[in-house]
Amino acid sequence: MRKPEVLKILFRAAPAVLAVAALLCCTAPASADVMVSVNSQTGVQNTFAVSNSDLIEAGQPTLLSSVLTSGTEMFSSSVTKINDGVAYGVDNNYYDTTTTLTPSNATVVTVTLDTTTNTLGYDIDTIVSLTGNGLWNGFSRTSQKYDVSYSTVSDPSTWVYLSGDAGATVDRLADTAEEEQVIISSGSAAPIATGVKSLQFTFYDKGASGYEQNEYREIDVVGTATVPEPSTIVLLALAGLSLAWFKRNK
Repeated sequence: MRKPEVLKILFRAAPAVLAVAALLCCTAPASADVMVSVNSQTGVQNTFAVSNSDLIEAGQPTLLSSVLTSGTEMFSSSVTKINDGVAYGVDNNYYDTTTTLTPSNATVVTVTLDTTTNTLGYDIDTIVSLTGNGLWNGFSRTSQKYDVSYSTVSDPSTWVYLSGDAGATVDRLADTAEEEQVIISSGSAAPIATGVKSLQFTFYDKGASGYEQNEYREIDVVGTATVPEPSTIVLLALAGLSLAWFKRNK
């Protein structure tokens, strides 16, 4: 087959190639298996470091908004405290609830990432949450129970649930610990989710009677901008070459 004939075939196929490439670029694959691990401690405050440069950190260019969608911030707590890069306030006080988000049952927080520059969204590698509170009568407010869902750039109105523990994405009791760190990962080199635009956290009561509302010190979402798969890049290149040939030879 002569070269011009090959190029003509490529040109005729260009619309289909572009359609397939667009589908591959913009459709996020199913989430990887989620693994939940936990670390806890009593007696050594600030054992677990928090990030001040993760994807949802206040002031980072990757964050568009973090809002309380429903529910209540209890005990003078604030949703702004779960992404401020600081586990405790300047007085380093375990008992200061104003440096936490202490949500009522079924409180929802929605975090939207900025996709102006990273138009394909973000790959989420890990989500790390930290609770911390001193013991009162032998109990603390450091248990964690919450669901995580995400939406993608290609389908921002659909929420995909991350399945982890049996009762929720995270369901870990820590009544007698002063700090609890929970790490959500895929358990492999693959990201938890890809092409992500938004995350939604739904918090639930967990713990001994009278200590069900838990004090979240920080939530870190670690990841990178989503990039096209190599196969997608090849398809786009072929489509571009065929269109360029047509313009040159028509």
